[in-house]
Amino acid sequence: VMEKENGVVVNNVYTNKELIELNICFTQILDTCTEMNGKFIYAMHKNVTKLEPFLDKLNAKRSEIVQELSEKDKDGKPILKQDENGNPKLSYKGKNEEKAKDTFNKVLTENMTIDFHFINLKDWESVNGVNLNKITGLGLFMDRMIVE
Repeated sequence: VMEKENGVVVNNVYTNKELIELNICFTQILDTCTEMNGKFIYAMHKNVTKLEPFLDKLNAKRSEIVQELSEKDKDGKPILKQDENGNPKLSYKGKNEEKAKDTFNKVLTENMTIDFHFINLKDWESVNGVNLNKITGLGLFMDRMIVE
């Protein structure tokens, strides 16, 4: 359980990977939990809103990497091929696929500072329908978002 200062969780540095995990967690909590009090919903809304620009920047960076390293069609758009399971997959030449993965993995380890709105432990305890098996990143959420 985190400490707070003026309504904001004190430890506010996250890796991009943690931000992605928290985004998935926020969505799953909001989609699967059956009852939430107003304070909890308000805090979650504030956090989802604060997270959006970070995710937009991350998606833009991913697009830059893809645009730079993937094979392009005659119009300059990345070429999609099918993988062994029939799913679409970007096409790369040589070692560019490995380079793209390495570059994006470095981006995932970069630290971001974001002042999430804390969630009071009592408000979290009032949430019903939390399915521990279906919510990704719940430990990170509880460690970094919940305060007493």
